[in-house]
Amino acid sequence: MRRTIGRLICEEGDEMVECDDGDEAPSLYERHRPDWVLLDMMMSDRGGVQAAQGILGIDAKARIIMVTDYGDRFFRKAAIDAGAVGFVAKENVAELKNIIRRASV
Repeated sequence: MRRTIGRLICEEGDEMVECDDGDEAPSLYERHRPDWVLLDMMMSDRGGVQAAQGILGIDAKARIIMVTDYGDRFFRKAAIDAGAVGFVAKENVAELKNIIRRASV
């Protein structure tokens, strides 16, 4: 899934940094300061909501999009309440580029 997302949203010269679990996400964010953070709601160790809160504790202006298999209202609300600027179900992952484009304008 990560490779698919990378092919969809990365352009030549873009760098994509990956992590395997939510515990690692805040420290990687602090080290790399990416333009965008994509998190899965159900990451191992620390879930996406907790990872988002950790990242936003480092940088309140971090732009986070939740990408998940769980597209119901409960998960969408939890993501937005945690500070995510967008929410995409994995079945609609192609929508990521549109969200990023709209938010970058």
